[in-house]
Amino acid sequence: MRSFLSRTTLFFALFSLFSTGLRAQDHNHNDDHHHNDDRPHGGHHHEALHFAHPMVTESPSPDTKVRFDVHTADEPGGTDRTTLRVEAEYAFAPWLSLELDAPYTFLSLPDSPGADHFDNVSLGLKYANYALARHGVLLGGGIEVALPTGSETAGIGSEEGVEIEPFLDAGLRQGRWEVISFVEAGFSTAEEPEADVEAAWRLSVRYAFGPRVAAFFEIDETHAFGGEEDGVDVVNVAPGLKVAPFNDGRLKLGASLRLPLTDEKAFDTQALFSFFFHF
Repeated sequence: MRSFLSRTTLFFALFSLFSTGLRAQDHNHNDDHHHNDDRPHGGHHHEALHFAHPMVTESPSPDTKVRFDVHTADEPGGTDRTTLRVEAEYAFAPWLSLELDAPYTFLSLPDSPGADHFDNVSLGLKYANYALARHGVLLGGGIEVALPTGSETAGIGSEEGVEIEPFLDAGLRQGRWEVISFVEAGFSTAEEPEADVEAAWRLSVRYAFGPRVAAFFEIDETHAFGGEEDGVDVVNVAPGLKVAPFNDGRLKLGASLRLPLTDEKAFDTQALFSFFFHF
């Protein structure tokens, strides 16, 4: 029942976002504000080559923004997980930014009292190289460090060790299309029985219907090396929609539905709702 409600809520959210975006487009078709990352153009230098922020995958572009997320997931075994997340990113320069990610999770368990606690709070550093910007290509990478601010008793995050995730990324923009890909590897300074290293690959394809509305299709894959979960592969897909309701393009609203493709899975369905504000 919860899964049905999540899908129904997401459907109406997507429909409302799409309608809002279409109405906003009627008021302004020529907005070239540099914060409007949903405008359909290709850039020839670093100021113009700015990639939109997908729902699951990150953007390769350093940015100054605040993002608020609500993630609701139906997990195997009857557990319902809701995460409220605040993400703040500050770009020191067009090629470098620092990010803080602070999630707080609520668990609803079928046979025991629920629990809530901070998940692992993380800090990330992102670098972008504009050498191929005139071709619509952005290359980069960085590192993310997750702190042990969770609660293993509650089943939320971890209490020991620091998780380190270096990553490489690339973005391609051609007309109304954007393709973003991330490759990352994660390991913990504490001994983890599940896996020694987790490698992940994420892909986002975006199409801009106009300056206000864009659709996303995203794929993410995680593979475990070593430990109890050695060889386990998890793949998810996530169609989504993002709109800019106001003319200046600073505010973005997004919604997405994440679905597993493999037998091994972290959830049955996950609905994502996001609010972006760019400075």
